[in-house]
Order: sequence, then structure tokens, then C-alpha cells
Amino acid sequence: MKLLIAILIGVFSMGQAWAWCEQPKLNDNYVFIDGCLIDGLTRVLKDNKWAFVDKEGEFVFSASQYDEVSFFSDGLAEVKKDDKYGFIDTSGKLVIPLQYDKTIGFSEGLAEVRIGNKFGFIGTKGQMVIDLQYDDVWSFSEGLAAVEKNGKWGFLDKADNVVIKPQFDEDSYFFEWGVATVKKRW
Repeated sequence: MKLLIAILIGVFSMGQAWAWCEQPKLNDNYVFIDGCLIDGLTRVLKDNKWAFVDKEGEFVFSASQYDEVSFFSDGLAEVKKDDKYGFIDTSGKLVIPLQYDKTIGFSEGLAEVRIGNKFGFIGTKGQMVIDLQYDDVWSFSEGLAAVEKNGKWGFLDKADNVVIKPQFDEDSYFFEWGVATVKKRW
């Protein structure tokens, strides 16, 4: 009975999340990629070219010069061109240069970045907040990010303070409700 209640609560919670998702008016001129507006915009494809539209489905700006674009988070969207990543703002201006080998969008004000084989985090102004020193990282959740160093996973805070030293063989990617699952081989 407890399991059924937990499942129903989870389904209800997921339904609530979708209830606040604002969607743009449909426009036959575009293929919508993201169903929800984020920072007032959503990315679309038109003739295999990227663009962003507002809640009315009206064209806001083109991002056709990029090979890939992501959704907005913290007012910035990840873009890729010629195998390098950077970020644009909601006007379409490139505000963080195309200099990274890989990026993952912003979460809690920080974005994962990789140059070569090392990962770190940048802030929304493009400043390096946590140096490129980790073998792998996951986005921040509840103020902590999972990081891998020398084959072991641990967690750090936004000031690069190690909260849980790297000691686990596998990570859980994020904290949720103050808990993360990890695996350690004995």
C-alpha cells in the first residue's frame, strides 16, 4: 500500500510540474523542439536551421550559424559550432565564447565545461569558478555536484570545497531531497 501511495504521489507531482509549463502558440512554420518556454523562449527548427520564438510563436532571433543549440537556463543557451561550445543570451548574442570542448547548461548558476580531458565549472559571466581539474563532473543539485578524480567520485560545493571526498566507485549524479545514492566496492 505504501508503494502505491508513493507512486501516486510521484505521478501527481509530475503532473503538477507539467501544469506550470508555459507553451508557445503553435505555428506551422516551425518544428518545435522544446515544448516549454524557458526564459520566455523556446528553440525551433525551420528549414533545418535553428531559431528561437516567444510565447506567441513569433520569431525572436536566428541561431542558424550554430550546429547545435540547447534550451535556455539562467538566461543562457549552450551553442556549438565547429566542435566548440559557448553560450548565447536571450537576444542571441554570443556572451561566452566558443572555446570549450563540451559544456552542459547552467544549473544553480554554474555550467559544466570541459577542455581536453579535464572538467570544471563556469559562472554566468563566463568566469572560471571551479578550475578544470576533475576527470568528470555532474551538474549542481541542492548546492552540490558529483565529481570524479582518479577514478573515485565525491561531492563538492559551489566554492570548490570538498564536502564528501572522492571515495566512491560510482556516483548518483545529483542530490535530491538531501540524499544521493553511491556505490563503493569493498
